Amino acid sequence: MKKFLVFLLKGSIRRQLMMGVALVHAVLMTFFVLDLVGRQRSFLQEQRYDQAFSLTKTLAANSTSWVLSDDLVGLEELLKPMSDYPELRYAMVLSDDGQVLAHTKTGVAGRYIADSVSTRLLIAPPKPTELVNTPEIVDVASPILIDDRLIGWARIGLGQEASGRELRLVTIEGLIYTLFAIVLGTLFAFWMARGLTSGLYGLKSVADSFSKGDRDLRASSDRHDEIGELAIGFNQMLDAIAINESDLRQTLDALSRSNVELERFAHIAAHDLQEPTRSLILHTQLLKKRLGEGLGDEDSKSLDYIIQCAQHMQSLVRDILLFSRTSHTQGLLEDVDMQDVLTMALTNLDLTISEREAVISYGDLPHVSANRGQLILLVQNLISNAIKFTSRDVKPRIAISARRDGEFWEFSVTDNGIGIDPQYFNLIFQLFKRLHTHDSYPGTGIGLALCKRIVELNGGKIWVHSESGKGSVFYFTLRAL
Repeated sequence: MKKFLVFLLKGSIRRQLMMGVALVHAVLMTFFVLDLVGRQRSFLQEQRYDQAFSLTKTLAANSTSWVLSDDLVGLEELLKPMSDYPELRYAMVLSDDGQVLAHTKTGVAGRYIADSVSTRLLIAPPKPTELVNTPEIVDVASPILIDDRLIGWARIGLGQEASGRELRLVTIEGLIYTLFAIVLGTLFAFWMARGLTSGLYGLKSVADSFSKGDRDLRASSDRHDEIGELAIGFNQMLDAIAINESDLRQTLDALSRSNVELERFAHIAAHDLQEPTRSLILHTQLLKKRLGEGLGDEDSKSLDYIIQCAQHMQSLVRDILLFSRTSHTQGLLEDVDMQDVLTMALTNLDLTISEREAVISYGDLPHVSANRGQLILLVQNLISNAIKFTSRDVKPRIAISARRDGEFWEFSVTDNGIGIDPQYFNLIFQLFKRLHTHDSYPGTGIGLALCKRIVELNGGKIWVHSESGKGSVFYFTLRAL
């Protein structure tokens, strides 16, 4: 039932309008027919009631002399013509003590009334009395009086079959009119709905074609109603979209070319800077060694500072080169065992883990669809960061786990490090953004930006939950197989 109501009330406008008009007609005509039948039934009942009482009054008036003279034969003759009266069930004349003096049915005269309905006359006041009034029969009696003295009763029973037939005829005609009104209203609603929805279907057709790439098709706007105004506005919107798309496409093409050029420049610049940086470090170290003890303390510190800056530049150039290579290459998506990825990342970090006596714990890790080389770099960076940003007097403890989340696996890397203030959560994933000085925690500020780039290239996302001094949990998602 619920599905049927949804089908009727939430379908097309045409169906809703047709069903609405049909329902209104059905309800209104049903009430009309019920009211008409009720009024007709009341009218026929009153008519038959009045007719029965009129007959009893006439019979009572004509029977007075025959009852006084106790002329039963005369009473029988008086009742004979009434036998031909339409729908007469019976007619009788009763004495005041309940004896049947005359009856339209042979053999009843002389008996005394004994049923509960008839005996009511024995105690009834001397006035017209209704004994029975049902859809089948109306039974009434009128008193026979002499100087206000009751000497008997004239009683008539009339059937109501004709009234029932007339009521059925009225009901059938009402139903026919109701059906005709529903059909006519539905056809009218269909005609109206067709006129309204034809324009809407035209708009939908143009919208479908537009979504499939046809930018030239426009809706007909020759109507002079609200739908015509809607079509004009719709066409103006499509024109604006087409112009904006063209401008956007040109902008995106220019931006894409610019990004390619910038990435190529960054790659070339980083690559070309490696050799000068290595040379700077090497020659500064040779210069310090050649001068030896002839250098003063200030000069020695200056050369050490040059070497330190050059080494930092070397790390920065190396990381820029790595980021440049990763930033525009998604790589081949394959079935990657994260257990193998973690093993390779731990092998690469073996020296760092040993130096800090870091404890790495993990459970069973799943297979994902991603680029294996990029994931090794991702996990390696997250573990390296977790170790680096743990106080020197605290043994690093890192836990790695995974849980299924719909079409993705959600991984977490939990540490007991120095934590991150929540206000910096978005900042840490930006390129070259650092929250600490080089003296406190070395690095170039590229690691987490690189992690974010790798996760996004493989269709996932990365985020962090942390508090200052309470460790951090880095989360990232990767698509499941």
